[in-house]
Amino acid sequence: MLNRPLTQLNPSPPLTPPRSPVQPSQPVSHFLLRCGPAYSRVMATAADLPNELLLMIFPLLSLQALIAARAVNRKWRHLAPLSDIHPTRRKLLALYDQFVASPAFHVTRPIIEPHLCSFDRDAYVSALPEATPEDFRMWLLEWPARAAIACLWPGLDPKFNMSEDVFISRRDKRNCLVSQPLVRRHDLALFGGHAHVSALALMDEGNGWKHWVILDGAHNGKDLRGHVYSKVRGEDGEDGYGEFMEADGWLRYLQAEMSSEQELLQEYGLYCPCQTCSGRSIEL
Repeated sequence: MLNRPLTQLNPSPPLTPPRSPVQPSQPVSHFLLRCGPAYSRVMATAADLPNELLLMIFPLLSLQALIAARAVNRKWRHLAPLSDIHPTRRKLLALYDQFVASPAFHVTRPIIEPHLCSFDRDAYVSALPEATPEDFRMWLLEWPARAAIACLWPGLDPKFNMSEDVFISRRDKRNCLVSQPLVRRHDLALFGGHAHVSALALMDEGNGWKHWVILDGAHNGKDLRGHVYSKVRGEDGEDGYGEFMEADGWLRYLQAEMSSEQELLQEYGLYCPCQTCSGRSIEL
């Protein structure tokens, strides 16, 4: 038996049949299911994922990914709001839904989109003070650029003046959120004293008023982070005192700017709100 060639020896059968190599061209969604003694090839779809797994996945998604996930099918759109989404991200999602459903979104997109530029979101946020409010940080990191409200977005060309293209008789609404944050220290004159704050310029109305968002600061024990104030520009070109509080929170400010933009569009006849037209926008 020792003189027999090795090729005549009977090797032990393999414990499992060898697997066929996976072709790179095959999508990951293809897999094998055992059906009785044979194998059959089927394709997995989004509908095959169990609800419990989806409810665990949705809270891990960013705002833009969550918006895209809701468009997969009706099941995902129904389950997404039922998941444990971060409270701030949930508020941003609700604001996004409200804005894209408004006539202001459809009228202004052809005007704003040609002026959009890319910027490093992570580097932008890293350059802000550590005390920057969470909703402002998340807005910078996750908000879709194409859904910029009014002229508020660091990725908009700083030379872009929305009023020159939309509200012809008004020379305001110039974006001040440049691609690199310019945080300044301000001394706000408030009722009951002054507040020393760190602020970021948002928008110049063109009539001497500029909007600033407070990134760090307090007054008489009250947290001012996220508050937006208007400051008037003096004869020397410097910003003067804090005359008016635009909003007591960043998301409230975005909501107010969205409503203001909508009212101006209606005032200038850029869309018709009557039931016959159903809010049909008028092409510029």
